[in-house]
Amino acid sequence: MAGLQADLRARGERALAARLDPLLSFIDATLPNLRLAGGAANAIRSPIQLRISKAAPGREPVSAFGFAGRC
Repeated sequence: MAGLQADLRARGERALAARLDPLLSFIDATLPNLRLAGGAANAIRSPIQLRISKAAPGREPVSAFGFAGRC
């Protein structure tokens, strides 16, 4: 966008280039949050999974039941 704005100014279309200022400001303000959103999207896509060690029947770890109740 900044390159487009520079090209418009070079061609003498300063008014049109100035109309891009609010859009460029919006992009600059939102980029940090958009960069953070990638990590959040990956966390949603790949949630934490609980791995329970195999035990003899009837001897499952109590923590397995506690985590299962929260999911």
